[in-house]
Amino acid sequence: MIKRFTWLLLFLFTVACSTNSDEKTIPTATSTDPQVEENPVAVVNNADVQEEDEPVTIRFAIYDWDLIRYEALAEVFEEENPAIKIKLVSIDETLGLKPGGMGWPDDAYARLTSAADVWSIGTSYEAVRQGLVLDLTPLVAAHNFDMNDFYPGALKQSRWDGG
Repeated sequence: MIKRFTWLLLFLFTVACSTNSDEKTIPTATSTDPQVEENPVAVVNNADVQEEDEPVTIRFAIYDWDLIRYEALAEVFEEENPAIKIKLVSIDETLGLKPGGMGWPDDAYARLTSAADVWSIGTSYEAVRQGLVLDLTPLVAAHNFDMNDFYPGALKQSRWDGG
């Protein structure tokens, strides 16, 4: 139950971080010199969010070998949250990886940020320094999440400089 709640919470966090785009398809980021915005995400308050007829779409980047597992999770999540749709984005295609996940480009995190709202991989200091990773602390505080509902090791692994 806790794992399921953790996935649900992850998806809910990303709703606040996702962009509101009219684009129906997600292009694969292939540029070798992407232009990364200085502040690519903004935190919005619930009062700022307007009701729309179309559901919010969260782009979730995963490896090809994990596709079947995440398709099942996304399906269950969408059934429980009909106002949110999950679009699975291939990390392998986005980064142009060779078989076995080899050949990560120098701009991998910039490519992932432009192709997806959430990644299913770890991050690096460089991605944090470039502003490609959102500090979720304000969202956690604003929505009164009980941090005891999460695995302590997962939280510790995901924190950087206290955020």
